[in-house]
Amino acid sequence: PFAVSNKWGLVDETGKTLLTPRYDSIGSFHQNYGVPYANFYHRGKTGILNQAGAVVLPAAAYHGIQHDGYMVFSAGITRVGKKYGLLRQTAKGVVSETLPPHYDRIVPFQGSEHHYAVWQSGRAGIVSARGAWEVPLEYDSCQVAFAGTFT
Repeated sequence: PFAVSNKWGLVDETGKTLLTPRYDSIGSFHQNYGVPYANFYHRGKTGILNQAGAVVLPAAAYHGIQHDGYMVFSAGITRVGKKYGLLRQTAKGVVSETLPPHYDRIVPFQGSEHHYAVWQSGRAGIVSARGAWEVPLEYDSCQVAFAGTFT
């Protein structure tokens, strides 16, 4: 990412412009595996770009997206106002919402890239990155007891 007159674009390692500056900011890319993604911000909303500068998820719906840069196995946590949801890569280069932003809080389990604790109206449950409920949203709390086991 690079900036000109407070707008951000992308260049490759040779200096070739991939995306002319037009966004309010562009985050970092991660290159370990999979298709690397970065957030971009435009007019108070955030979306996702791939390293070629193509918009994978338009900056139209979300106020924030937290992700590890890959979303192959893990999900990105989205925010609209004070509500949270999940999205993930469903096909190469395609990022889709797997859980709508209707929840009070979503937290990834440390050491697991596949599961998330979710809270809604004082109840807790566990959902996978694919949006499947592993533990229903009907408990007072939830935690990882040891690797692979939910309590």
